[in-house]
Amino acid sequence: MRVDCLSKAIWAGVKVKIFGGERYWKSAFPSEIYAKIKPVPNIFGEDYRKALCGAKIAIGFLSKWNRDDHGMRSFEIPACGVFLLSERTAVMQELYKEGKEAEFFSSSEEFLDKVRYYLKHDEKRKDIAEAGYRRVTSSGYDICSRMRQWVADVEQWRSE
Repeated sequence: MRVDCLSKAIWAGVKVKIFGGERYWKSAFPSEIYAKIKPVPNIFGEDYRKALCGAKIAIGFLSKWNRDDHGMRSFEIPACGVFLLSERTAVMQELYKEGKEAEFFSSSEEFLDKVRYYLKHDEKRKDIAEAGYRRVTSSGYDICSRMRQWVADVEQWRSE
């Protein structure tokens, strides 16, 4: 789905910046699309945070191979105060109120419609990003809270 969504956005004239290295993306995109987005650098640490914070919309694609219903970006993007547009899953809809704390899509058409809408509605996009940030910080989605939960889970498993 990610290649289809991003290709539609690029063909529609949306400025798209992709990270993650050339190996995957170069073979995934048709050459005429890849030519519009290269280079595709790998980024880590502070550069990753800067890239997220520089985005108007950050996309939360989920791995089909891993059968993900959420991912680390589901927390990292709102934690940076950035608008999250994610694939729609039941878990994502439990984590965030749709249209209030994050936005979701189920098809490339819905993806493009929401990208176009939120690029034209800055205040609405910023309100949702701020609400997403509040949700992350108030609901224990931050890394310290997640690690405390992980340690508690491991301790419970060890005691069983």
